[in-house]
Amino acid sequence: MVDPKAGGRFGVLLAALAGTAPAAAEDVVTVEAMAADFRYEEPKMEEHGPLFGVRAEWWDRYDTGKAIRVSGGVLAGGTDYDGVTWGGDPVETDTDDAVLWGGIRHGWPSGALEPYLGLGVRYWRQTLNGPGGYDRSHTYFYLPVGLSLGSPQRGPGWGWRARAEYRHLLGGMVVSELSDADPRVEDARNDLNNGLGLHGEVTVSYRDADGPAWNLSLYAEYWDLDRSDYDTIGLPDPVSEPANETTVVGLRAGAAF
Repeated sequence: MVDPKAGGRFGVLLAALAGTAPAAAEDVVTVEAMAADFRYEEPKMEEHGPLFGVRAEWWDRYDTGKAIRVSGGVLAGGTDYDGVTWGGDPVETDTDDAVLWGGIRHGWPSGALEPYLGLGVRYWRQTLNGPGGYDRSHTYFYLPVGLSLGSPQRGPGWGWRARAEYRHLLGGMVVSELSDADPRVEDARNDLNNGLGLHGEVTVSYRDADGPAWNLSLYAEYWDLDRSDYDTIGLPDPVSEPANETTVVGLRAGAAF
């Protein structure tokens, strides 16, 4: 299971952030469709392909001038898998993938600038198809620290905003259901302790005198994870998840109300 210390830290910080929210003065709800190029790489293995999904966000600025942002989304689709078996034989297959995420961010707006920090969770579920295939899930708990430039589009006309964010991994786990591929072994549960993420986006928006603001965003996300802890699966040697990198580049389009 996920490191209890990481989960505990996540819960305490989430309660603290939620407790800082006074009565809201204004709010903006955004709903968007997404399309992304997804790439995951580790030694001797790569997974790459398009994913599609949706995202929603609620943003509020309070009478005190502080702000809160709650967001979440999902990307899903199929990718091409190019790797090797445990014995070193090449394997090419396809996978079914679903990436879900959510988080809360507490900001301190000052003019067009809004520094913020928060808490986030990311879950990625893979299904490796074909003979010898199995399911694998990745869960990350992380601390986002970032800066937004610009603000939600309220008046008529054009607007823009940008955001840059660093994500510190608090903890996580990779669960590989290896018993699906070989009933003689146990499933692997490898704790994740070290890693980081980066996120950046630029948004252009337009609003008529009446109606919602229409948004178009270009965004990029990057994760760099160190080797996991080891776990025993009924074989002479324990197993671990190797160091790996994930890159997601995509477009979002939707409306803000």
